[in-house]
Amino acid sequence: MNKHAWIMMMAAGVALAGGAWAITIGDFNPTPELPYEATSFHHDDLFKIANGPLQGDRVESEVMRVCTELAEDPEAPAALRRWAALRKVEVLCYISREDESVRQAREWLEKHPEDPDPISIRAIIARTLAERRSDNFKPTRREVQDAFRELFEKHAADALDWRMIEARVWFGTFLDREANINPSESTPLSLQSVLEFQEALRAVQSRMALPGCAEEEKKGCEEYIKHNINPFLYPSRETLPGPSEEAKAKMRESTLNMLMKQGLDRAAAESFLDQFDGGQTTAP
Repeated sequence: MNKHAWIMMMAAGVALAGGAWAITIGDFNPTPELPYEATSFHHDDLFKIANGPLQGDRVESEVMRVCTELAEDPEAPAALRRWAALRKVEVLCYISREDESVRQAREWLEKHPEDPDPISIRAIIARTLAERRSDNFKPTRREVQDAFRELFEKHAADALDWRMIEARVWFGTFLDREANINPSESTPLSLQSVLEFQEALRAVQSRMALPGCAEEEKKGCEEYIKHNINPFLYPSRETLPGPSEEAKAKMRESTLNMLMKQGLDRAAAESFLDQFDGGQTTAP
């Protein structure tokens, strides 16, 4: 996705008082721009069906059938075959078959390691695992963590990409939610969440410091930090989940070990934890 498209998405996020800027299941797979002569009339007809509204029983039968036909047609342009295969990821989520959606996306990446936009695919896999739940789709915390770690590790060089920044926010939000529903693990999970939001904050601030960063984008970055990062980094003391007094010592040691695995030495980890336990810090 080009820079202009991302700026437009940021502007929309600011207009919605801090709404998400990054991709969703409905827009991670934009339609390809192909010259008129690249496709046959038959391909055009199939595309119209595949790209039509996702409504009613026709979704599972007709749209999925057409997407499969396009994706497997050797006469269709490569970009159109890719779009059709990933359109199935969207459709499967729409009909609450998220496990198949995630599998479809992963299979595509395995078969096409040269894909031109693997960040968007891995990001939508991670977001689906973190946010979607149904009777037949209940990913474990480990599955969610593994998906985000794969995204961050494979695309470490793209840390300032807005999709990567937003993925940090998604992951931090997921961990914060896990902390709230798992009181016995609240402190380690809350601190892991804080670390993700700190990574997001550093990335946004680094973008703002890039040569040529326009004032409009800087303002958007400031709004994004205000609405999507600071509320998690600097909550009121009353909103912080906490363990019982009896469990604090063990949980503190567990948390210190987690922080040291993140690359901090023990002294830095102790300092960070003391700051967190000491109350609300001052927001920049």
